[in-house]
Amino acid sequence: MKSTHLTTREYAIMKILWENNKPMLVSEIIPLTKNISLHSMHPLINSLMAKGFVKVVGNVKVVKAPSRLYEATVTMPEYAMLKSAEIFSTNNQRFDIKQFMFYLVKRNKGKDQEIIHELEEFIQNYKEENNIEG
Repeated sequence: MKSTHLTTREYAIMKILWENNKPMLVSEIIPLTKNISLHSMHPLINSLMAKGFVKVVGNVKVVKAPSRLYEATVTMPEYAMLKSAEIFSTNNQRFDIKQFMFYLVKRNKGKDQEIIHELEEFIQNYKEENNIEG
């Protein structure tokens, strides 16, 4: 991954690919975007490929010409983790896991038990995988 920075337009394309979770043609992506023309789309897709966020996964014949199918190579949760790691690696402040978890739980009201269960499961698995007691 060369860069984790996405422009607003690149992020809009990624969001479409993430939400649809399938290979897509440029002609399928354009109607789902706001204010991105066909003329602008190809340079944006090329930029996403250069950054390692998108790849070509096939070709489909559309009318008489072959068209490329694109898919995301990075999931939305992976992107969020990459951005978080980038933010905290360039910041002098220590990452506050309690504050981070509080924010996640607060944003997901009503799912407290589910989140607590997932955290407990993660901690138990981490301890087992790393031979940590207690």
